[in-house]
Amino acid sequence: MRSIQPRNRIYIPILIVTNFLPLYFYATGGWTVFMFFYLYWLETVILSFYTSLKIISASGYTENEVSPSLFKKSMTAIKFFIARSLLLCFYLLFLVVFIGFMGEDKDAMFKSVLAVVFRDETFNIAVAGFILSHGFEYLFNYLLTNENKKMRADGYTLFFDARIIVIHVSIVLSAFVITWSPENQIAGHAVGSYLALAIFIVIKTIVDVFHFVSKNNKQLETHIHNKY
Repeated sequence: MRSIQPRNRIYIPILIVTNFLPLYFYATGGWTVFMFFYLYWLETVILSFYTSLKIISASGYTENEVSPSLFKKSMTAIKFFIARSLLLCFYLLFLVVFIGFMGEDKDAMFKSVLAVVFRDETFNIAVAGFILSHGFEYLFNYLLTNENKKMRADGYTLFFDARIIVIHVSIVLSAFVITWSPENQIAGHAVGSYLALAIFIVIKTIVDVFHFVSKNNKQLETHIHNKY
């Protein structure tokens, strides 16, 4: 029967906590809607950074193939990161134009600006959570499992995989729900915003966990096959 490798069982609780922590800060820390979605935009940047590291450390080449030099893989990683970052800039433009500072007073706008320049403590905690979470996955689910020895540097060519597309569609739909939701408020936020953000987080968490478990099971099957 398939099961999650013991040392990776820690990752799913970490994943759930880091995903739901922003909603807690939204409800109690005075976050704005823009801060919430800007955080998940930053997560995509963080993922792009770790994907670049995966490109550099990939070494899944047969004896009959010439493995690219570290310099060549580094150039591939840099090109990948720059290309994806440029695409993400268009997405950031969407956040600013369609979500931006809608309906915010001067204090809320100032708080959003502080988050953008990393001067908000709770926002920085949330960002650090994603850095550590994805760093944990890179270390324990990629390097220490020798997954890098099965991957090629040119195997990371997609700028947007299925996981990122699902998450970004959820963000767009959530933004429209918030825009057209009733103005009744709880703790300074529209009731509809809690519902939209909660739905987004649930969808994102399910996608993240499914992605992790699927990858984990493939590694387990490969390990069993090699063993026997």
